[in-house]
Amino acid sequence: MIKLIAMKLINMKKNLNILITLGILIFGLTQVKVNSEEISDHLGVKFEKKKYQRIISLAPNLTETLLYLGFTNEIVGITRYCNFEGLERKEIVGGIYDPSFEKIYTLKPDIVFMLKMGSFDNYLNLRKLNLDVFVIDYLKLEDVVSNMILILRLLSKFEEKKGAIFELEKKINNSIKTSKIKSKKVFFMFSYPSIYTASSNSFQADIIRKLGAINTTDKLNSQFSTQLISVETLLELKPEIIITTEPNYKSIEEELRRLGLIAKFVYVDPYMISPTPRIYETIQKINQAME
Repeated sequence: MIKLIAMKLINMKKNLNILITLGILIFGLTQVKVNSEEISDHLGVKFEKKKYQRIISLAPNLTETLLYLGFTNEIVGITRYCNFEGLERKEIVGGIYDPSFEKIYTLKPDIVFMLKMGSFDNYLNLRKLNLDVFVIDYLKLEDVVSNMILILRLLSKFEEKKGAIFELEKKINNSIKTSKIKSKKVFFMFSYPSIYTASSNSFQADIIRKLGAINTTDKLNSQFSTQLISVETLLELKPEIIITTEPNYKSIEEELRRLGLIAKFVYVDPYMISPTPRIYETIQKINQAME
């Protein structure tokens, strides 16, 4: 990914300083010696395993994961979207895509957690400040547990917390086994009337497939995790169930019925359909809505 972006910068003939900075960064990332005391993030960067004392989280689901794992005291900075209990006195460092680099730097974090789907420019700017930035990606349902294990190993807490992780994995597996939407044609809707949906390579689409259902957007091609489609396309997909984060879903359901689409709408909170420890509760809610 980094090399592809570097090539794009070269092709666009960016100024020499940017190219030199990026080149140094790439060299630094690929030449780190691997040993038993290191662990890799999802860019392949090696980090030392230790008890990091000052953590900044640049995504709500990462913050919720850190809280679940018991790192409340270590968190010093969060985004404006991290509205969870116990964080009232934590410093706000901006948003996922518009963090304050100055604020982050003044907090002197030992490590910054961010999503791979976040801005690569933000990543580069944080690295220029000599900050350790651990990048995490979520593509599948099982990544919820595997990334928690990754974080615990990085922060030297795996042996202490592994019981809670295995219990969570059990809850997720049990919620899958009791799926009520097997063989149903399911569509995930983020918004309406501009219909943004979860594409075939999204975390949400993987959940649908894990529940034994048919993810209708598998018929569509997209390199991104979300995609914009027309009402006509939605009607052609003919979903039987629409899982949506739109709170006014009842009026949307009525409008689509007038257009000939008959589907059961299931509302889920936007935060609960993201990759967090609460994902099994979301699956349970979907199952309950089908009873």
